Amino acid sequence: MNFENLLTEEKIKEIVFKTLENSEIFCLITDYEGKILYSNEGALKITDYQKNELIGKSIYSLLINASEIEKILKSEKVFKGFIQGKGKSGMNFHLYLEIFPIRENKKIIGFVYLGEKILGKEKLSNFSYAEEFDIITGLPHEKAFSTVITTHINRYNEPFTLLIVDICGFSDLSITYGNREFKFYCQNRGR
Repeated sequence: MNFENLLTEEKIKEIVFKTLENSEIFCLITDYEGKILYSNEGALKITDYQKNELIGKSIYSLLINASEIEKILKSEKVFKGFIQGKGKSGMNFHLYLEIFPIRENKKIIGFVYLGEKILGKEKLSNFSYAEEFDIITGLPHEKAFSTVITTHINRYNEPFTLLIVDICGFSDLSITYGNREFKFYCQNRGR
C-alpha cells in the first residue's frame, strides 16, 4: 500500500495540525471578540508567553494599533500586512500577518492568525533593520515603505491620501528636548 492511499481526510488534518503545532510560524485562533483559544509553539516563542498565560488573553492586548486591526476584522475583510506587537517581556515583535475569519453558517465566529516574524536577530541583522525601519519610531522607511503601501492598496482597494512630512532640523529636537523625551514623542506621534 502506498502513502497516497493512506491519506484520508482525517489523516491529512492530523498531519497539518502536528506540523503547525510545532512550527515557528505564528499561529493563534481567537473567538470573534479576540479571546485567544489556541496558540502554537511559534506564537509562544515570539510573544514570550507560556501557553497557560496566553490562552484566554485578548489578542488586542498583544497588538500595537489593535483598534485598526479590529475594525478591519469586524468589516469581514481578510487582513494581510505588517503588524507590531508587544511580548510578555515588553519587547516589541514585528510580523507579516494574515488573519482569516472562521465562519459557521455564514457568520464569523472567530479568526485564525498566521504570521512570520520579520524582525529580530533570527531574521534580520541590525543593519538590515536600520535600512528598513526607523530606529526611533519603529516605522518603515525607504526600503520597506513601498511594501507597506502596496500591502495597504491591496488590502483596501480604495482611493486614499498619502501625506509625507519632511521636518527640517528634526535632529535638533533631540538636542533641545533630550533623547528620552524625543524618542517617546516620536514613537507616539509616528504611529
